[in-house]
Amino acid sequence: MLSKTVFILCVLLIGLHLRADDKITVTIVPENSSNWRDGGYHGGISYNGNFYVVISNKSPNPVRLWEGWCSWGYYNLTFDIKLNNGKIYHLEKTKNRDWLKNFPDGYIVLPNSYFVIPVSFSKVLWGTSKEWESFPDEVKNADTFSLRAIYSIPEDKETKEYKIWTGKAESEWLRVNFFR
Repeated sequence: MLSKTVFILCVLLIGLHLRADDKITVTIVPENSSNWRDGGYHGGISYNGNFYVVISNKSPNPVRLWEGWCSWGYYNLTFDIKLNNGKIYHLEKTKNRDWLKNFPDGYIVLPNSYFVIPVSFSKVLWGTSKEWESFPDEVKNADTFSLRAIYSIPEDKETKEYKIWTGKAESEWLRVNFFR
């Protein structure tokens, strides 16, 4: 009986080990960087500029993610912005959006490789509709704040069908100088 229990525990531990290797990390790459008088690192981003979010596959296995142009992947990236007064805003892409062309499309991230997502908070989708919902004036008027990227894909029937990675990964908080 003991050997059967040990065998089951070994199988469970191997399964946990394989799951732990399926590691996704998220990094924000600002437009520029600088050392300020306090000696700390600050990234620089601007409301009208571009910065990047890098999704890295640190596992020995290929990982499939949704492409950001289709509705399956469009909402996977969000941000938290923490102002100097401690107030936190959560930014998501606009929900009120038309899809001219839409079907499930994935991107394979090879082991020790990455998927890069360009971001512009001022990007216009069509007419005057912004890509990012309700970018707060309090954030627009800030000179510095901390920024965290969150990449998540919830499990559903399509993720199972197309073998898409599911889970949630967050970047470290990045102190940024914000330019308008």
